[in-house]
Amino acid sequence: MVHDLGLTFHRENFTMLGMSERSHRQILEDAGGVTPVRRQLASVGIDLPDPTVRSWPLGGEGAGSIPPEYWPSLVQLKIATLEELARAAEARKFPELAAERRAVISEEGAAA
Repeated sequence: MVHDLGLTFHRENFTMLGMSERSHRQILEDAGGVTPVRRQLASVGIDLPDPTVRSWPLGGEGAGSIPPEYWPSLVQLKIATLEELARAAEARKFPELAAERRAVISEEGAAA
């Protein structure tokens, strides 16, 4: 078990086998960038201007983060998994927890 921020986590609940921990910025970049992501979202009925999508990883109230209301569509489009989007948001908000998770994953990978 891992104890961090007063919370207890079982390692098996957050070990991501075969999946990298990408930031929301990296998720957008890996999907081709702002315009391709915006076009893919439009294909499932979510029409947003480029500046809105561009603002997600750059700043604003939810700085560095894709708003959760768009996550189901990004999952549907196979841009990212729901778990990956949540982990990226968590890592941004709780960097200490993300660092602990990476250490556990590295430790378990070395033991395998």
